[in-house]
Amino acid sequence: MALLGGFSWYGFSTFIKEVSIEKELLEVMEEMFAREVDHLEWRGNVSSLFIDKTINAINVQTDHTKCNLGKWLYGEGRKKAVENSPEIAPLVIKLEEPHERLHATVIKMQGIIQDNGQKREAFLEPAKEIYTSQTLPALTEVKSILAQIAEETKGKVDKVEEHILSVSNQMKVLILILFVIAIVTGVLLSYIISRMLVSILEEAVGFAGEMANGNFSNRLGIEQKDELGSLANSLNNMCEKLGVTIGRMSSEVITLSST
Repeated sequence: MALLGGFSWYGFSTFIKEVSIEKELLEVMEEMFAREVDHLEWRGNVSSLFIDKTINAINVQTDHTKCNLGKWLYGEGRKKAVENSPEIAPLVIKLEEPHERLHATVIKMQGIIQDNGQKREAFLEPAKEIYTSQTLPALTEVKSILAQIAEETKGKVDKVEEHILSVSNQMKVLILILFVIAIVTGVLLSYIISRMLVSILEEAVGFAGEMANGNFSNRLGIEQKDELGSLANSLNNMCEKLGVTIGRMSSEVITLSST
């Protein structure tokens, strides 16, 4: 029972740990999808320079460590993700360079805009050249790596879910075994206790029968420290007193008969 209980506790603690890991992995997947959406919006903001003729500046985050992906990439989020899924570590390292390069292309475009006094006819073509030849390829590379990280994490999540299911099935079997053992143990204990009570009662009935037949020399050999023990002591005392009383009465009868 103790061994099965230990296995059950181990299974339960493992189950909780695996669920916690799965939750953190799912958070990584959610983070990758969210950052991919962020960069699509980022691309939209940058490309608006070439679509909207009234725009003469690019107003996006250029520090690669301060955008949402940068905060994750150089913060605690990355550490936790790699800790729970070491398989993604090479991909995360691989993500750093194109992500930094992506933001650097915008800095280049902003420099061209400033150098040309924010005149569209002057900065538009060289800025568009940078956007086409450098920004879009870097963005495509970042999106590809984000997708790979999400896919790799999903594979780890699938494995964790399989293990959780396996542990869950093991726990079900253990609980069933414990339930059966508890029932069998309860039945055995009930049988043993009932047999003990029946044996004591049979002994008490036989003892009473001996007293009814005039045999007051027997004693109940029940030395339990409970109600049955108290009953046995009372019967023994009663038998002793009756024996003494009957003995005296016999003596008196013999005396009377002799006179």
